[in-house]
Amino acid sequence: MTVHGLFDNTTNLLAKVMALRSRKAEVIAGNIANIDTPGYKARNFTFIDQLQKALGEETSLPLMRTHEHHLPDRQSISEIQPVVEEREASLAGFDRNTVDLDHEMAELAENNLVYGAAVEMLRKKISVLKNAIVEGGK
Repeated sequence: MTVHGLFDNTTNLLAKVMALRSRKAEVIAGNIANIDTPGYKARNFTFIDQLQKALGEETSLPLMRTHEHHLPDRQSISEIQPVVEEREASLAGFDRNTVDLDHEMAELAENNLVYGAAVEMLRKKISVLKNAIVEGGK
């Protein structure tokens, strides 16, 4: 018996979101760790636009594929590549450091909340799968 197809798209999506949120927490922790480093530029970790595009939830009009050899407009969830870039800061300290602790803590709280929600949803999906396995054997 193979396990191919055992996990559905939602499970794979939740696993990807958890991996991306974990990486975002690392970037935020790096920003906080460098709050006293002169000249350090705070970094952003973005992937939401790519995730929405992969899910077909774009806010802009979708491109139309008019030829079979055109590249597909939509990427798969596994192809999402997060972007880490320096944040544009309006206020830099006298040492040119752009880390804003209040902003970092708010980002960390939001990230932890979404990560926890993804963990809970994945836990429930695994619980349903486990229940199906246990009850299916009776």
